[in-house]
Amino acid sequence: MDIISAFVLLFLVAVAVSYGWGMRGTTIGGEKGAMLPGALLGALLAQFSGIFIVQEHFYIFSALGAVGMYFGGCMTYGETLSLSMSARPATYLKKGLTALFLKGFLWFAVFGSVFSTGVNAICGKYEIIDLVLIIVLTPALAIIGLKVFNRPVDVNNVKYPKIYFSKTRKEYWGAMLGMVVAFLIVNIINLNAYSVIFSLICGLFGGFGWVIAQLIQIYLKHYTKDSKLGLLRKLNASSSLDSWKAMECTLGAIGGLGCVVAFICTYDLFKSTVFTLEFQGGLKPINERISLIFFIVWFILLLLDMIHYFVKMPLTITELKKLHSSGKISDKTFRKRMEKAKPDTKEFKKKFNRICEAYEFIVYAAIPFVLIALGSTVASKTITVFILFWVLAQEIGYEEKKYRIPLTILGVLLLAVQFIFNKFVSFNFVMVIYTVIYEVLTLCLLIPEILEISKENSLTLSKKEKIVSSVKNLFKCRGFIITHSYFIICIILILTNI
Repeated sequence: MDIISAFVLLFLVAVAVSYGWGMRGTTIGGEKGAMLPGALLGALLAQFSGIFIVQEHFYIFSALGAVGMYFGGCMTYGETLSLSMSARPATYLKKGLTALFLKGFLWFAVFGSVFSTGVNAICGKYEIIDLVLIIVLTPALAIIGLKVFNRPVDVNNVKYPKIYFSKTRKEYWGAMLGMVVAFLIVNIINLNAYSVIFSLICGLFGGFGWVIAQLIQIYLKHYTKDSKLGLLRKLNASSSLDSWKAMECTLGAIGGLGCVVAFICTYDLFKSTVFTLEFQGGLKPINERISLIFFIVWFILLLLDMIHYFVKMPLTITELKKLHSSGKISDKTFRKRMEKAKPDTKEFKKKFNRICEAYEFIVYAAIPFVLIALGSTVASKTITVFILFWVLAQEIGYEEKKYRIPLTILGVLLLAVQFIFNKFVSFNFVMVIYTVIYEVLTLCLLIPEILEISKENSLTLSKKEKIVSSVKNLFKCRGFIITHSYFIICIILILTNI
């Protein structure tokens, strides 16, 4: 890789993953939201690799990136962040920053492990027995890590693990540690230096990235009012600074930058690994029949996951209050759903939610990784195109009838492009989905809620006054305007430089 390509890649990935991580926190969140920055990262690494066969099969690397970043999303970090910024200065600053380094390291190390191990698998560097070892060892060590480091937790009886970074939420970083160890064991056994080096560098940047990002958030939250810079003082006074969003975007930028550094440091090893693809003339499934059967089973499971959006159980009063207080639902939606809300959370619903979480983990991460490793191109394209759209559709209100039909039509069109008009699944097409489509659909969801005026005022205002009032509501949300202006600038930079 020449110096110019390396610098362009460093810049673009930093911008893209910064945008992707910020969009994750804006619209989706959780494990599914983390698929966007991972997919952007994988696609850009492939496109700027300078290797034609890799560029041609960019969707494999995009899919690997999406799946790899998914796993770390299970780690709770809201209360962990509060350890280092609950006061000025925070009582548990060192503990909070140490925890963030650990979680950032594990999140990006798992990404690096999944991505690089997947590359080795599709290039024929692993035998079936190696894949079986990964499939068996990874969940086993993840469960052991969870039990050893993160359990038991009993908030009511004040019973916590020795190392604990939250107040009420269950931790899962021990499971991520188990996953990293599992991949390291398999890669060391196979003398796979590429995967070991790549994952560790990714992890280090992820850890330091989150520490730096949190220090920025602490400064914006507690110290800008005393800043010598007049602009920062004004932004603080007008509540225009979204310190949380600044943290997310900074983490994405540094973490993405680190993954490019890891890619450049291991480029020669990567190139020798993907030589197999060039030698055999492209990606060939380990076993076409097994890959096809696995894909059909997976797609059926995916369709089954969609069913609960049509039979979704009403939220409880407690759940709705949490969503409302965190700003995830508007006042109007809160009032509407409170009419159907249940008074308490029953035990069967807790179990149902746990089953759904485990089911999604299998459908959106475990099986897709196996399919990619087996060399299933159709699975890789489905993840890259349809799944990345579908996880967005879920969060912008697929269960709402008014959104369901247009989102279904758009999803069917994307599937048609993928399966029928295969040649249109290009790098540029996919990048437009990840940027323009994501931003447009997000704005379509958020802007109407911001423009909304209260029922009391709507009865007394004229049509012109309602419009003026709505526009004023929009301009009061300065943090929203700044955030999405930043997203749009990132999108322009990405699309004009790919």
